[in-house]
Amino acid sequence: MKKSILLIISIVVLSPFFQSCCCNDGEPAGIIDCAVASGMAETFQSSNPGSTTNVTFDLDEIEKFVCEIKEKAKDAGVNDPKFEVYFAAVQDSIGNNVNTVFFAGSYIENGVTQNFNYYMDMGGIGNQGLSAIICN
Repeated sequence: MKKSILLIISIVVLSPFFQSCCCNDGEPAGIIDCAVASGMAETFQSSNPGSTTNVTFDLDEIEKFVCEIKEKAKDAGVNDPKFEVYFAAVQDSIGNNVNTVFFAGSYIENGVTQNFNYYMDMGGIGNQGLSAIICN
């Protein structure tokens, strides 16, 4: 009996730590149809030949970053946190510029974008082309 009670208490106390920080909030605004996404990508690629056309991110790392930004916002009394994506370049081991992106946690204060001084480098990005968009 005592083991059952301890198990129930442990589950109740620890369950918030095993739940996603944001997966029960519903579908986000801005979701687009595959054909629209493909068309947008084709327009970009035809306007910018040779440019990087897509970036792959680790979903778990993004989720951790978003959760940290939410915590920093809560601590700072910010109700509407955001993050910005910056396009950047770094030099590889032989001196060539390699495209990358980094994220910056941010918020709007009196109409001006502020940041939490919390950044995440997403590493080098490649040029996989439009073949990554497959509409079934």
